[in-house]
Amino acid sequence: MTAKKTAYFAVRPLALCLLLAVRAGSAYAQIPGADGAGGQFVPRFQAGVAFYREGRWLEAAAEFRAAQETAGNRPDWTEALYWVILTELAAADYGSALRDMDALEQAAPESGRNADIAYHRARAYYYMGYYDEAIGFFTRYAEGVGPGGESRKAAALYWIGECLYAMGQFDRAAEVFSLIVSQYTGSVKYE
Repeated sequence: MTAKKTAYFAVRPLALCLLLAVRAGSAYAQIPGADGAGGQFVPRFQAGVAFYREGRWLEAAAEFRAAQETAGNRPDWTEALYWVILTELAAADYGSALRDMDALEQAAPESGRNADIAYHRARAYYYMGYYDEAIGFFTRYAEGVGPGGESRKAAALYWIGECLYAMGQFDRAAEVFSLIVSQYTGSVKYE
């Protein structure tokens, strides 16, 4: 893969996370009574979103962690921790991200964010060089994607192909990439 393509694929997840940050920040501004502990949750969360948009990972993580600590309910606590994890991943602090993923899954097993956590956990393993583990998590994630989630399934398959490629299994990687090209033409991973 050329340096240009590598940079392109590295930026795509960041762009998606920024889009989610914009939506999350505006959503919290519109929820009456969504603020816990003395009215600190919303301003701390919004500050985290602002720092995240700017790529200021340490400040973003600190604000999301403060929002988590002041959350007045479980969904806010879960959302703040989820954004701590995204920030740690963006900062390439994979060990901390994995520990926080464990905490999120243990404290809030019913959270809708856990499906996304499986995908992020797999990416962390990929970046740490644990390709077999990453393939296992990407496979489970892809199998759990329901109707309408074709782009998410294509993303998981793409990363499986990247894992196989990194392990020198070029023929198997080519099979996975060919599957994406033939079955997921509308996916951002098609290119």
